[in-house]
Amino acid sequence: MARSLKRIGAVLAATAIALSLSGAATAVARPTTAADSTRHCVVNAQGGQAQCFGTYREAISHATGGRVADAPSTAAEAARDSAFAKELNSPAGLSDLVVLGTIYQDFFFGGQSVTFTGPHACYNGNAADYSFDIPAPLQDHVYSVRPYANCWFNLFTGFQATGYESPSYKGETVSVDEAWRTHSKSLTLG
Repeated sequence: MARSLKRIGAVLAATAIALSLSGAATAVARPTTAADSTRHCVVNAQGGQAQCFGTYREAISHATGGRVADAPSTAAEAARDSAFAKELNSPAGLSDLVVLGTIYQDFFFGGQSVTFTGPHACYNGNAADYSFDIPAPLQDHVYSVRPYANCWFNLFTGFQATGYESPSYKGETVSVDEAWRTHSKSLTLG
């Protein structure tokens, strides 16, 4: 009996250590809601660091310098909203910060997202005007994409647009080709 209790104690201790190392202990200490667990990040071509927000609307407000404060409440709704796309692509909206495109963690524009911004729209939609490393929440988890501002997406298996290159994604893509979903480390927009 004492031997069984020692084994149970050892298993519980190992589990506690594993949970604390994986970060799951924080989830146990503070329950998360759907809003807490979904992050929406913005990466600017000039700054490079991802800034993350609890809602897609907050992320787009930041990405546009506050110009678009009424974005759809979810990334999935925004990707399918032609009026929202028109607002992001309108010449009046392409002044300070331009939303170049968004990548999504799930099919059909669901889950976490990363929106990329820059000082100008893409020139021809067929060259690498911008290059980004994909930040942590979506690195190797790009399941759908939505370009804006005359841009096309190309995904790469290596950082800094190296390694194998995907075909160009020229429009809203609800399902990225299987080979690229779990092997994308960087991207170009052009």
